[in-house]
Amino acid sequence: MGKLSYISNLHPARHVADVPLSYDTGSIGAVTEMPYFATSIGELSPFLRGFTVSLIMLTGGFPSFFAGQLADRFGRLAIVAAGALVFTIGAVLEGAANKLGMFLVGRALCGIGEGLWLSNVSV
Repeated sequence: MGKLSYISNLHPARHVADVPLSYDTGSIGAVTEMPYFATSIGELSPFLRGFTVSLIMLTGGFPSFFAGQLADRFGRLAIVAAGALVFTIGAVLEGAANKLGMFLVGRALCGIGEGLWLSNVSV
């Protein structure tokens, strides 16, 4: 199997990995406008809404700096699995949140998890 066919086999996996990131980033702004969100978490100021939407990207950037070195040391699969686990814990916290602080902690954990696994899935 040549190098080109190896790369073309990985290409669909990269797009599958982008689905959670794209879905989250595209839907969170609308979620913060929903009546149920406003009654359970509270109305957000424009600053807090922007911070809530971008928090996943802010916290996702930091682990991507060292995720490659961790993958070289412990293996890509282990780091992807660890990132997926951190992301799952964050998503559960977001879903169970009844206060803004808990929701933001969940978003931050999702970002950390994404920073770990997305930087390793894409290479």
